Amino acid sequence: MSLSLARAVGALRRAARHADGNVSGQAYGLTMFAAIAPGQAEAVAAELAGWGDGGQSPLARLRQLHCSRVHVLDELVYQGDPQVPEPLQSSYLVFTASFDGGLDEFLDDVVAEMATEADALWRHCVGYPGTDDARAFRGWVRHNQVDNHYFLGHYPDATVRDVRQGLEARTRVAEFAARAQGMDTATLHREFLAEFGHRGERR
Repeated sequence: MSLSLARAVGALRRAARHADGNVSGQAYGLTMFAAIAPGQAEAVAAELAGWGDGGQSPLARLRQLHCSRVHVLDELVYQGDPQVPEPLQSSYLVFTASFDGGLDEFLDDVVAEMATEADALWRHCVGYPGTDDARAFRGWVRHNQVDNHYFLGHYPDATVRDVRQGLEARTRVAEFAARAQGMDTATLHREFLAEFGHRGERR
């Protein structure tokens, strides 16, 4: 493939991604509503309660995940006239996630990193095929996916790795600033180079 053709293909791919309402920069936003089987809503809530928060959650194993939320939707709140009451046909398990890269890659990582927890949670939902068949799992998620139409990522131009490195750098600079209080100029210069190097690399 010639260089000009490769550039044209790249530009078309970028244009296609920008036209996708689930994409913001390099980040993808997934929203899905999975109908919970009759009588299973409490089991879903109990499973979720056991996941834990932050680093305890199985979602923390997904290296490209920026943020996510999982919850049960039992009913839509009726706020009075002129709103028309909209009773739900079932409870729904709502999963939203913002992550680096494409949807298939993310779902493959869900299968690889947290299949046990995913199966324990989504097995209560209608039509769930399990994670043993990754292709069927991806198809089931896409079937229950709702397009965002317009998605704004928290970090559209930075990957999770970029964000973590930035936070680490901020912590190092803050710690150095606290340690450098009262240093004379020569000592400050020497200590700065010892900590960050000439170009800011970690020593």
